[in-house]
Amino acid sequence: MAGVGYEVFATERALAEWLGADAVTMSISTQVREDAITLYGFQDDTERKAFLTLLSVSGFGPKM
Repeated sequence: MAGVGYEVFATERALAEWLGADAVTMSISTQVREDAITLYGFQDDTERKAFLTLLSVSGFGPKM
């Protein structure tokens, strides 16, 4: 099987929800830094928007 794979970070809650599913739809936030491009997956756009709001807080990073 050929194709492209992506590593996407997600919360334990999201992973538990997706476990065993045949297909998953998620909202993605792409964070670009000088040394990396990182993808974060969320169950819906509301969670993604909350994540982006938290990133605007000084001292708060994506992996927190």
